[in-house]
Amino acid sequence: MQLAIFESDRITGELYEDKVCGKISAETFGKLLDKNECERQKRRAQFDELCAQLKTIQDKLLDAEKWAEVIRRHSTLEELTRTDVEELVDRIEIGESDYSSGKRVQEIRIYWRFVGRISG
Repeated sequence: MQLAIFESDRITGELYEDKVCGKISAETFGKLLDKNECERQKRRAQFDELCAQLKTIQDKLLDAEKWAEVIRRHSTLEELTRTDVEELVDRIEIGESDYSSGKRVQEIRIYWRFVGRISG
């Protein structure tokens, strides 16, 4: 993608040379330059979007690696301590109580560090 951006810059230089040498008119130069600039901006926007997506993926991978390390450290856990919970859990959300079935029912959502909520 970045190569395509550099190619647009090269084409701009060639267009200018063609104009200076009289191979193309000023009007043709302007039209071709506008078309080339539009294409360059489009490619630049695509490149920036791909870079943002790559950063997001890299961040998620780093979070997954951190999570895996935390899980490895806790894989032989025999007793849960407050420190363990603080390291493993980001937050816990508790829903409203529902007594419609004759029993108290509440939804509890656990959000884990690095990976978020795991449905289930």
